[in-house]
Amino acid sequence: MELGSWALISDVPSLVGLVPLLLYIILSFVIQDSMILPLAISMILGMIMSGNGAVAFGTNFGAEMGGTMGQIGFLVLLGGGLGGVMNKVGVTTTLCKWIIKGFHIKGKKSAILVLSLCEAVLTLVIGSAVTASAIASPFMIPVAAVFGVRPITMAVILVFPGFVGMLLSPFSAPNITAMELTGMSFGQYLGWAAGPFLVVMAIASVFICFWIEKKFENDPNAERYELTEEEKNYDVEVPPERKRSTIAFIITFIVCVAWVVINGNGMAFTFFYMILLTVIVAVLGKYRLKDAIDTFFQSAASLIQIFVVCILSQMLINTVNAMGGFEALGNLFTNFVNSGSGETLTATVAMLVGAFGINGIASTQMIVIDQLFGTVVNDIGMSQGMWALVLIAGSYLTVVLYPCMTHFSALGLFRSKDMKTLLKACWLGSAVLLVFCFLYFLIVPIFV
Repeated sequence: MELGSWALISDVPSLVGLVPLLLYIILSFVIQDSMILPLAISMILGMIMSGNGAVAFGTNFGAEMGGTMGQIGFLVLLGGGLGGVMNKVGVTTTLCKWIIKGFHIKGKKSAILVLSLCEAVLTLVIGSAVTASAIASPFMIPVAAVFGVRPITMAVILVFPGFVGMLLSPFSAPNITAMELTGMSFGQYLGWAAGPFLVVMAIASVFICFWIEKKFENDPNAERYELTEEEKNYDVEVPPERKRSTIAFIITFIVCVAWVVINGNGMAFTFFYMILLTVIVAVLGKYRLKDAIDTFFQSAASLIQIFVVCILSQMLINTVNAMGGFEALGNLFTNFVNSGSGETLTATVAMLVGAFGINGIASTQMIVIDQLFGTVVNDIGMSQGMWALVLIAGSYLTVVLYPCMTHFSALGLFRSKDMKTLLKACWLGSAVLLVFCFLYFLIVPIFV
């Protein structure tokens, strides 16, 4: 997106460009019963400030439908459709029973731990938290429903344990980028940077999930999943046709995940195997294909709002970028660093520039951070392990601090509208991680 001829901002980059995003954050706390309204109001302001009218809006909306956020929004629809068919056939309740019995889940806290582990492991093998959640949410939600785990807690599980899995994955694009920029092996990268970061993130996420559950424990208006009769009686015998369909789902799922691990192209292939899983579940579950198709689209249609939100959220970020909001904030931080700065100050400022001043895909953010500070880092002799942690924190925290595709996909996949609580949880987790990184930057130079 570019500035229009009648843009209200002429001197770019400008901190004023952040106003639409700040307005959205404020409205998310004020308007809590709608995801679209705060975004739409902020988007309108952004379009006016950037000098873009109806034609520009339509052009950018169409372009983003085929972009990353549009694809994620469509994945959410496919996940909803698959979940609807799995529910009708009974695969979700069967998986729920098996997970509960297999992991010996006894209560809400153990359910949160198991669900967090499932999210992390799936993301580890697939390399994307959103893709993993899109295919796992249909059978994770029933487990959450049985033990009273709330939708907003499940959204937090996608954000933090999902990122833990990404940091552990040698196949994820950000990890590959960070290793290329630092010249570290995966073992060195994990030992010096990703490992300590993900351990703190995992521990913090568990306590945040427990805090959310306690906060809403006695709130009758809080979001919750509705239990079906089968979910209430999860220990009853599973009929043979449901076993057959569920086993087929698991086998197909494992084969597809293995294909992604070997060949890559996770998101692209996911579009195919979400439909493949739907067909297999319907056929082996003896569910008429015509009825399965109707159920698929009815379930997907209930999530159309998320699809639109995904596109509008990326357009809002594009508008802020066009007005130079993130760039201006980054420039404000970079003024504090030069070749005479110490390692702790340089690492801290570089991390803050990445987290607050650069927006985009994590891999791209890492490259930009390296371009901005690489010369200074080499001049002061900063260790590559410490620099790797800067790259991780500077890129991963952005998608936690600012409302973005991570938030919207998490809320959509796990059927929550509580952006306010999700932002609070993300900011709390970010604060813990920022403190950890600062202490790391303070202590490591003493010993290395």
